[in-house]
Amino acid sequence: MSAASESTSAFLADVAKAAQFIRETVHTDGFIHVFSHLDADGIAAAGVIGKALFRLDARFRLRITQWVDEKIIGEIVADKPELVIFTDFGSGYIDLLNEKVPNFKVVILDHHQVAGTAQNPNHVQVNPHAYGMDGATDVSGSGVAYFAAKALDKRNVDLAPIALVGALGDLQDRYDQRKLNGLNALIVEDAVNAKLVSVEKDLTFFGRETRPIHKALASTTNPFLPGISGQEDKVLDILSSLKIPLKAGEK
Repeated sequence: MSAASESTSAFLADVAKAAQFIRETVHTDGFIHVFSHLDADGIAAAGVIGKALFRLDARFRLRITQWVDEKIIGEIVADKPELVIFTDFGSGYIDLLNEKVPNFKVVILDHHQVAGTAQNPNHVQVNPHAYGMDGATDVSGSGVAYFAAKALDKRNVDLAPIALVGALGDLQDRYDQRKLNGLNALIVEDAVNAKLVSVEKDLTFFGRETRPIHKALASTTNPFLPGISGQEDKVLDILSSLKIPLKAGEK
């Protein structure tokens, strides 16, 4: 087995542990409090895990917030949920959680760097950095949440496109030809196999909603287009020869 396969297997084993924590809580009708980060990836992660919990008929509350602070800790202590889930953050608050809520069951589904080393049997953390993967390019927070949702129920494969939105919102398409790779590639594969997403090659234009077509083409550098990139006059000649108008009415 390759190192990449071993890392993926170890990652999925901890995903299964997190799913079991969630499943056990739902089976005992326990209340679950979910906190997620407020950026695009965090909102997508919240959507993924929220839909998965809804399908289980779980009792849960979901909140979008910027960080985990004393106020959030206070809410946890006051509400006394049977399980707390953090998506797209949480790995930076290991020591805080162990200090303030050591006896609460916690699941962390994150992709940021891990800060803190304390171990707690009540806490399950799934984070690509723990398996030698890059959380900045290989999987986002919504992707980690997706794998947990898929482990809970195979029908949650239909949430793969939401996880891909989170990955793209987190600018994880940094591989050759702007592809998603690593664990993200597995999510793309799931989405394609479920006929929810199609993968096509195209050009990436900066400012496609606001720039005229000749300026957008001339400013394209990824990929670099010989005779087009940086040469606005030649782009105008090409568009003219192809009878492609620069404007459609006032647009």
